[in-house]
Order: sequence, then C-alpha cells, then structure tokens
Amino acid sequence: MRVVFLSAAILAAGLGLATPSSAQTKAAGAAAAPVVDTKAAVDKYCVGCHNDKLKTANLTLENFDFAHIADHADKAELVIRKVRAGLMPPNGMPRPDAAVLDGMVGWMETELDRTMTAKLPPPGIHRLNRTEYTNAIRDVLALEVVTASGEIIRTGTRAKKSSAGYDLTRLFVGSEGTLGIMTEITVRLYPLPEAVSAATCSFPSVAEAVNTTIALIQMGVPIARVELIDANTVRMVNAYSKTALREEPMLLMEFHGSPASVQEQAETVQQIATEQQGQAFEWVTTPEERTRLWTARHHAYFAALTHRPGCRIISTDTCVPISRLADCLLESVAEADASGIPYFLVGHVGDGNFHFGYAIDPESNDERARAEDLNLSLVQRAIRLGGTCTGEHGIGLHKMDFLLQETGAGAVQMMRTIKHALDPHNLMNPGKIMTW
Repeated sequence: MRVVFLSAAILAAGLGLATPSSAQTKAAGAAAAPVVDTKAAVDKYCVGCHNDKLKTANLTLENFDFAHIADHADKAELVIRKVRAGLMPPNGMPRPDAAVLDGMVGWMETELDRTMTAKLPPPGIHRLNRTEYTNAIRDVLALEVVTASGEIIRTGTRAKKSSAGYDLTRLFVGSEGTLGIMTEITVRLYPLPEAVSAATCSFPSVAEAVNTTIALIQMGVPIARVELIDANTVRMVNAYSKTALREEPMLLMEFHGSPASVQEQAETVQQIATEQQGQAFEWVTTPEERTRLWTARHHAYFAALTHRPGCRIISTDTCVPISRLADCLLESVAEADASGIPYFLVGHVGDGNFHFGYAIDPESNDERARAEDLNLSLVQRAIRLGGTCTGEHGIGLHKMDFLLQETGAGAVQMMRTIKHALDPHNLMNPGKIMTW
C-alpha cells in the first residue's frame, strides 16, 4: 500500500533554493529577536485544525481552534511539525521570519500542553508491538524521498525481497528525519486473521509475569502480542477508569489464527502462566470484550497524569534480549521503588522492549535529577546486558551519549560521514542523533 504525504515536486523546489551560508546563519542567530505577537501570527498563518483534506505541500489545517486540541492532538502536533520544517505558511502568503516561526511554535506547544492537561482525550486504539509480525522498519518496502539537495529519489520496490545495491530504504527509515523527507511510503499489509482472542492474567510479582513471557517465546507459542503492566499502573488505571482490576502485575495477550488454533494458544498460555503462579486468567473473543481487557494498557499514560495532578512524565525506552529481560526489569523496578518517585511500567515484553514513566513535579529540580539518574542507570544496564538504549523512541537529542556508548566512536563517526555527504548544509532535523 502506498501512503502519500505531500507533493515531492513542490517540496523539492523549495529545498532547491539557495541555502544560507554559515556566516549568514551565525549573523542571523546573533541578531536581537524582535517582539512577536505570536497569537496574531498563529491566527494569520495557521488557519485550521479540522480539514479532512490536507493540502499538498503546505499541509495547513483549517479552523485551527485550540479549544478542541484535546480531541485533535495529532493534528495540532502535525501543524507544529510543519511549522518547524518550514512547510508553512499556505501558498501565496509571505514566509514569516525565524523569530515569528519560533514564537508560533512556542505558543502552539504551550497551548497544546495546557489544553491536553485540562481535557485529556479519550484514549483510542494504539499500535502496540507484536511478536508475531515483523517490526515497522521491515514493513516499509519502498520510499519516495526528497533529499537535502532537492532531488527526488525512490528506494526499494514492491517485491518481497531485493538484493539490489545498498539498502537505502532502511537507511532513511532509521535516520530520524536527518537525511531526507519521505513523501511517499509503500508498506507491507497483513491480512486480517480469521479469529482473534485476547486474554489477561495477573501475577504475584513482575518476575513471574516476565518468566511467563520468556517461556512463551522460547517454546515458540505463536502469540500475536503480549504486554506487561505493573501493579502501580493497574492501581492508576483503576482510579482513572473506575475499573476493578486485580492490583498486581498483569500480562495482556492477543492470539490470531483459526478458531481452533486460537483456542489452543490460549490454553497453552494459561497452562504456562499457572506454573508461574498466574491467577485470574480471563480469555475473551468478541471485539467488545477484547477492548475491555485492553483498557488498562490503553489508559496507562493518561492514568499516570491524573494520578499526580500537575506532574510531567519522563518516559524511558530500552530493549534487551528476551533471555535477559527478567534481569533488566527486576533491577530497574527495585531502583524505581527505592527512588520514591511515582512511576508506571508498561512493556512490549514479547520483543524485550519496555518503558518506565516517571511522574515528576516539573518545579522540582531534585525529582528531575533523580528521574534522569534512573534513566541513566536503566540504559546502561540494558546496554550491559546486550540490549539497546532505545527500542522505539530513537536517539534524538537526549540519547547521543548513549548511542556513543552502545555503538562506539567508529560507528558514530561513520553515521556522521553519511550525514555530511547527504546533507552538507545540515538542513534535515539538525542537531539530532549526533553532533555536527
């Protein structure tokens, strides 16, 4: 399936314009920023939030109304990203200068944060990592990319596999937007299974839940997805969603296949879970019942926000080999408990990937420092156990040092060489992954 995001030709024409010299860039940065009426700028350049047809090239959204951002957070964030990328304002309008753009972005982010805190949107069905299928990067078959020079290139084909030259598709997908802008993506589609069932099971501790997951994976049980939430998360979800779940670590699972195979998988999992002291195993097949069972996982983040009003969540992301998952998780849970900071734990444990969310007081430097120390210890532990500093979130700004620790100076220098070759003016998502 091809997904088209914006007109590559118009974008390439924009990128093909002369780029400012480094001297001009430094001079612009040194100049005093003028006072900007950011609300007026947003009103002028961002004319909307409820447009069903995103306009090619500028991708503005109509009827931009922050009173409804809580219900349209993804669209609001899209506008912010387009402003940052210089893909706004609409055609025919003069491009605002850097100070106006910065003011617009800051104002929108502040309003987005304020309205999201005031009115949390009802959580929808989120994509969760699955163990049965490949990960997202391998499900991208081909790309149309606009490079930093303004050239339009295509990578990959619709063929199931290829050995033709360098794997540029993987290179661009894994580059966090630092090498080019993807304007079209061809993705692999999976057929809907004949039967789907879901199950939950509670355990006395995280150790038994993790050991159950390890046993499932090592025995080759074809489970579609398996998620872990800890007792803290269950308590927060019970308070937020008015549910009555057992306040113990819980595995949430999903099975795909024929009706007979789905039943066989569920029975096998129940037997393994019972051996690990699993209790309250519940298995359902209807869409309504499956949604009910998955409520705890889908509501975890918003439940944590409301559990400590006014808090901010510092989210982590690491991934380890399945065989080392118990070691990494149990040590990390013990450290988090000892810190005194409220936290929640959710994990795509079928992949060895998990996330801690530390709910800190944004005004407390001490709590922020303790949360950063927990993150540092967690990432170093994951790397020591043969894992990675990030399974999903990426390097961005915050994990540059961890990337160096995980891959070594030689690998990072090779990445930097690729960046310099493909984006010599540092236009694409500058400052991310590594220093220039």
